[in-house]
Amino acid sequence: MFDAQDARTAIGVIIGQPFMEVGRIGHMAILGFGREVSWASAGTAELVTGRECALHVNCAFRMTQKARIIFGSDDMYETLPVKRVSADDSMESRSIYDDRADVIEKVLQNGSGIVQDVSVGAVGDLRIQLNSAVTIEVFPASSTSAEAWRFLVRFGAHYSFPEGPSSP
Repeated sequence: MFDAQDARTAIGVIIGQPFMEVGRIGHMAILGFGREVSWASAGTAELVTGRECALHVNCAFRMTQKARIIFGSDDMYETLPVKRVSADDSMESRSIYDDRADVIEKVLQNGSGIVQDVSVGAVGDLRIQLNSAVTIEVFPASSTSAEAWRFLVRFGAHYSFPEGPSSP
């Protein structure tokens, strides 16, 4: 069962850690925090790398800096003009989200995104404040029991909304 204070405690492990990864699988955002770790992919045993902690977001979210939205979940649905990516005329269709995620990851490599604070509301809303005046805000917006977000520590505990704590 979800408890905002328990969720804050679980997610609070990222305070002081760098925000280093912005990606997605389909329409689920993946935000990575902490050091890089590796593990064998389930089923294939292929070595995969990612950040020690991750927030998987299946609901509305945005990243802001000062009074500007840098990017958000709706940007996954806004495509950029298709461009040629190789000499054999291969084409690539990318979204605004993909384009901005690449830029943000490059900027984060200088260590400018250290987590300063985390807050969690009673209805699963999250706010992650970084030292660079950047804020990540997550807004569950469904009355169903569908998972809106999941925070996980690789090889450790998971915490999701609206379910609460679970084992990996």
